Amino acid sequence: MRGPSSAAHCGSAPAPQAVTLALDAGGTALKAAVVAGGRLVPNVSGQWPSRSEGDAASIVASFADACRELLGAYAAAGPARPEAPMRIGFAFPGPFDYEAGVSRLQGLGKYDRLYGVNVRDALRAEFSRRAASGEAWAVPLANADVRFENDATLFALGLSRLHPHGRLLCLTLGTGLGSAFIEAGRPVAGRSGVPDSGMLYAEAYRGRLVDEQFGRRGILELAELLDARCPDQDVRDLAEAARGGDTASLHVFREFGTRFAEMLSPYIHGFRPHRLILGGQIAKSADLFAAELNALLQPCECELQTNNQVMEYTYLGIDALFQ
Repeated sequence: MRGPSSAAHCGSAPAPQAVTLALDAGGTALKAAVVAGGRLVPNVSGQWPSRSEGDAASIVASFADACRELLGAYAAAGPARPEAPMRIGFAFPGPFDYEAGVSRLQGLGKYDRLYGVNVRDALRAEFSRRAASGEAWAVPLANADVRFENDATLFALGLSRLHPHGRLLCLTLGTGLGSAFIEAGRPVAGRSGVPDSGMLYAEAYRGRLVDEQFGRRGILELAELLDARCPDQDVRDLAEAARGGDTASLHVFREFGTRFAEMLSPYIHGFRPHRLILGGQIAKSADLFAAELNALLQPCECELQTNNQVMEYTYLGIDALFQ
């Protein structure tokens, strides 16, 4: 975080801390919060329909609307300083050229019409248009630093603030598997056994993509394979049954844990993380497959943790993009 200017005169007020508008562009909901001074500003957050199925102009307009509402809430909360530098950061699903700010999403049913659009340029143009029409709030955003990153990477970057010198393997278990390898607060890719992408979702396990097998889809598919799923049962139902002593459901999670550990083994032995941290909805069932993971982790002196504050740490990770 930017501190006082070295050229400041003794006794002068410190330079205002930068303010980050942190947005998570989900397929269903657009979520956002404000981070100032490296901390989430209490009670300054929001959630809106994503408009991810709309055209590019309406999607970009929805991002601008969210920024307007965030700034209004931040000003109402009292800490705002007009001269504070403003930044805007996005957690965005992939494929996406994060450095260039260009969407490569196509055929996924969300943000399809942003394909090939430079979202950074489009958003700045939208702020400039609104500023020219007299919307004063948009003026400081027209030239704001705008950055993008994968949501799993941002979750990991946020968590790295708790372990600034550690090696972390952070996984988000949702529909599929999000992943990031972090060392001393920076993402790692292409070394120490880490894939060139820095992520696991596209790696192969038993002849199929990892993303298809480790998350909600994978657990439900495994339950079907093991003839352990009743009609309409979801992962939460299977977990409740397993905790109630249902043998078939318990077997699903133990087999899931065995396969999970087998898939992770080369990355654990190559990267040697100090912590394996699980987030996402499926992580709430980690007690049912933790034994299999710990059998892999303990000889490597790696601690298994779960974290239920995925959104909060994602926002902090967005702020970390500007460090």
